[in-house]
Amino acid sequence: MKRQFSIFSYLMLILFFLSGCLSTNSDALQAKMPTESQIVMVQTAVEQFQEENNGILPILTMPEGTPVYEKYIIDFKQLKNENYIGELPSSAFERGGYFQYALIDVEENPTVKLIDVRTSQKLQQIYNRLNIYLEKNNYLPLLENITGNYFELDFDKLGYKEEQYVESPYSGQELPIIIDNKGILHIDYRVDIHREMQEHNFEQYEDIRNILTDHYPYIPAYSPNYTIEDDYPIIISKD
Repeated sequence: MKRQFSIFSYLMLILFFLSGCLSTNSDALQAKMPTESQIVMVQTAVEQFQEENNGILPILTMPEGTPVYEKYIIDFKQLKNENYIGELPSSAFERGGYFQYALIDVEENPTVKLIDVRTSQKLQQIYNRLNIYLEKNNYLPLLENITGNYFELDFDKLGYKEEQYVESPYSGQELPIIIDNKGILHIDYRVDIHREMQEHNFEQYEDIRNILTDHYPYIPAYSPNYTIEDDYPIIISKD
């Protein structure tokens, strides 16, 4: 079972880059949060880089199979070394901030968005316990089936006293952490997607998570894909 976790290499690589310490005082906390001007600054640098480098984007090389929302992480080292950017934004993890800067829609309109690194760290903590559990057991700690091959996770078997969540960057609500039958953890954004469907005119997207990225600077990182059924988002079961 432990060999299954080689498919988590993309998450391990991301977390390797996120090893800086995070301060907790209020001034430092404010500095670690993104501003619109920081996002615009990075967007401008990316566009200039692409224009002057034959369409190439300044992104890190990620493992094959990395999901689309975690795949195109901006390479600030490259931008800085080639003078496309001066000082890195204080919210970037490279400066001890809480956010990775990444790109979406790289084929048509490369757009700068944000991944909260505290989400990555939370998942890694759970993966650590999951690996320990799998060393002693030959099965995943699953509870109720959600749909297809997605399940609720039995946090009690992993040594937690209560269910674990991550905070939504969109609503501040607690979002469930779920697991598929290959042992990959996911964050379930259905409540956020449904809320946005009520607040905005909605068209059936090929990837309905776009309703979040269309209206917010954040990426729904580590999420499954969704479709619509009876006016509510449902998880698309994987093959």
